[in-house]
Amino acid sequence: FRSSTSDGIADRWSRPDYLLQAAGAEQLVSVEVGDGPYASKSKIMCGLDELLEHLQEVQRGSAYLAQTPVAELGSRLEGDLEGLTAELGALWDVSPPSPYVWVGQGSVSPLHWDVQNNFLAQVHGSKYVRLHPADATGMYPNPGWDMRHTSQVVDIHDPDNSVNFPTFRRSPYVCCWLRPGDVLYIPPRWWHYVASCARTNYQISLNWWWS
Repeated sequence: FRSSTSDGIADRWSRPDYLLQAAGAEQLVSVEVGDGPYASKSKIMCGLDELLEHLQEVQRGSAYLAQTPVAELGSRLEGDLEGLTAELGALWDVSPPSPYVWVGQGSVSPLHWDVQNNFLAQVHGSKYVRLHPADATGMYPNPGWDMRHTSQVVDIHDPDNSVNFPTFRRSPYVCCWLRPGDVLYIPPRWWHYVASCARTNYQISLNWWWS
C-alpha cells in the first residue's frame, strides 16, 4: 500500500545535505563492505558523510548500511518517522515498534526469512522484492539450525540455478517493485529476496519488525 504520511520523508531523505545536517556529518555508522552485492562482507566504522560520498563513487553493492536503528542516527531523523510509525502501528493495533534504516547502492539481501512480522517501506530509489510463501518447496535452506532461515540459492537470477537447484524454478512466488512511499507487508517465515535498483545516487529503505 502507499503511505499517506511518507511524501515529506521521501523528499527530505533523498537529499544528502539534509541527512548529514539531521544526523551529523561525523555520525559514526557500521557499514558492511565487500567486492559486490553477493560477495562476503566485513564491517567497518565510518562517518555518515564518508558513506554517502562512497556510495556515489564505487561499484554496485560494495557498501551497505544495514539494519541500523534510526534512533542511533539522532532524534531529528527519528522524529521524521513518528507519523509513519504511528500509521503502521494503527494498522495492526500494536504499539509502534522502532524503525530500522538500510542505505546502499545496488545492494542485495539474498533469500531469507524472518520470524517476525515486517513492514518494508521505500524512502529513496526503488527496490525489487520477490516473496515465496512460508510453505514453499524448492527453497534449499542452508543446513544447520542457525542458518536454516537462509537459502543456498544466493543469486536468484543465476542461470546455473537450474542445474544446482533444479526445483527452485518451480517454487511459487510473487514479486513487486517498491518506489518512494510504498510499504510492503512481509509475513513471518516468508522467504524474500530484496535488490536495490542502482538508478539513484543511493537507496534508502526502512523497516519495522514486531511479534
